[in-house]
Amino acid sequence: MRPPPTTSPATAAGGENRHGEICVYEGPPESGVFTAETQQRLQDRLDRLERLIQGMSFTSGPPAGRDSRLSSTEAVIQDWSPESNSTAEPEDQGVQLSEPNNCYYMHPNFWLNLEEFVDEPRDLLRWPYDDKMNNNWPFSAQSIPPILTESLTALHLPVEQQDVLHDRFYKAVDPWIRATHYRAYMNEVSNFRIGKSTMPREIEALVFSVHAITVAAMSEKQTQQLFGRPREHLLSHFQFATELAMNRANFLRTRNMFMFMALLHYITFLFHTGQAEKASSFLGIATRVGMRLGLHKDPSSHLFTPWVAEMRRRLWTYFMVMDQPIYNSEGAESLFDTLPWISRPVNANDNQWPPHRFMKPEQVPVDADGFTDMAFANIRRELYYMSREVGRLFRMTETERLLAIIANCDSAIRKKYIDHMNVQSPMQAVIVGYYSFYHRCLRTNIEVTAVKSRARSEMPEDLHTRILTTQLDLFEDLERTEAIAQRHNWQWIFKWPPPFQGIARLLHSLAEVPKTTEAERAWKQVDLIFRRHLGSDMAMQDVPSWRLIERLCDIAMFAHSGRAHQGAAYTLRGQSRQGNTDGGEPITNTGLGLVNQLAYPGFGAVSWSGSTAPGTNATHTGTPSSDSMMHYTSAEGNNFNT
Repeated sequence: MRPPPTTSPATAAGGENRHGEICVYEGPPESGVFTAETQQRLQDRLDRLERLIQGMSFTSGPPAGRDSRLSSTEAVIQDWSPESNSTAEPEDQGVQLSEPNNCYYMHPNFWLNLEEFVDEPRDLLRWPYDDKMNNNWPFSAQSIPPILTESLTALHLPVEQQDVLHDRFYKAVDPWIRATHYRAYMNEVSNFRIGKSTMPREIEALVFSVHAITVAAMSEKQTQQLFGRPREHLLSHFQFATELAMNRANFLRTRNMFMFMALLHYITFLFHTGQAEKASSFLGIATRVGMRLGLHKDPSSHLFTPWVAEMRRRLWTYFMVMDQPIYNSEGAESLFDTLPWISRPVNANDNQWPPHRFMKPEQVPVDADGFTDMAFANIRRELYYMSREVGRLFRMTETERLLAIIANCDSAIRKKYIDHMNVQSPMQAVIVGYYSFYHRCLRTNIEVTAVKSRARSEMPEDLHTRILTTQLDLFEDLERTEAIAQRHNWQWIFKWPPPFQGIARLLHSLAEVPKTTEAERAWKQVDLIFRRHLGSDMAMQDVPSWRLIERLCDIAMFAHSGRAHQGAAYTLRGQSRQGNTDGGEPITNTGLGLVNQLAYPGFGAVSWSGSTAPGTNATHTGTPSSDSMMHYTSAEGNNFNT
């Protein structure tokens, strides 16, 4: 009889099974006696394994930049410093060409690196501008008025209104991004206004992108009060202006850091105005642009001054955390899975940084514990790494190890940041609430998925009731955190990305327990969720994943058909969703839009609990599974196993 398989050496070393093949290793004979024949068989197996691995590497190639840093669970729980995540063997970091605000990266095997044809290939830092103003791809073609063919001055708001937007940006938007530095940015804006900027097109694009993202974070009421204009008009205006300015600066070929910053702000704007698929496509473009600038290489590997290194880390961190929404809304792999690890920005306040390129090393702020201007951006970065590591191991690692990774990462994040925060401070309270929600969501997702993978006979009878209660606790905590943020105009950070799987589990469990005593709590949270993501300052109608959320909501409404749903935000369907409950096509108890379909993509066959589905003659049992929608979800202390 074959003995139980032992752990694969590849698994023990933190290796990955990227090809779907499972290597099974037989343990030694129970007697523990190794003969020469036994040793030879083991050696033959090892040789075959090495040939198999070598064949795999030739077939698919190892992901670029993947090294041993994140293959170990222990590496993830560290404070991700260059020392704790350095590779076992030194690697060639390539060459960085740089001049003020511009840079260009050359791979170690780039032909100009292999042979010294020229001493300094500075021509690589030059690129042409687009003086024709023809609004080329990737933006939609539009007729450009003659007044804009030479200058975009006509698209700028009066200086006083620009200052209002800049002030608003640094009070309500930038604290949750931290890709810029206030004094450095305003110095560039001042030079641009008086015609002394050394890079006017890049700064103009950055200014428009800052205005666009700031308006996207505002409500209709706020834009009317501050500017006397509808929010939609301002959004269209600044999107058009940003796109024109980016084309003028030829952003697809840029080597400029400020232009890359403008591109990231523009992508954030797209995400927060419901243009998620367009935004994710631009993230792919931004990846290549960022790699051209060499941002994917840790600045410590090159001779950058501390200020430049810090700004590069901030930009890459900002870029990195935007990668997670793609996974949530599209199911695409992370763009960063194959890119090298970059050290995090210094946890310090902006006013501790002298904003100039030639600052001395002794002027670098101390990397502090607890709350600073950079704390939230760094926490989001650590959340990204935590979810990335869990996702990488999700299908090939036991639940206990995944939960251990989450617990260890949580311990490190709390020790560095959370445990030092004062929840009496509104901003720190929002940071703690935000982190707690997404950490608990990730944990619950692992726990629930593990239980649902069992045979039905082994599942707890009240599983869906437990899941429903857990999800309600999570979203009620989020509601309280959002209420604090609302008072300071920070609520925009909760609108994208929606916690798709958390919402899906809430609706799925609600449909599974139509007689639950928690119905009132549940439908209140569903209404708040739809208002949060479909209100006057957010649009999700063009996000495919949201349409699946609407279908799950239809199913839950049908299961609770005895309840009056009229007037609730979650009854709106169609394209007209602006203004909360104004102008949409309501879904009533007798006209549940999409519920009459018997199969939904990604969910398998839809089935109904002992009743006839609307518009059909078939009778089914149960409700559709939402397990195929992966993302955060779960709460600490909830045991779904017993």
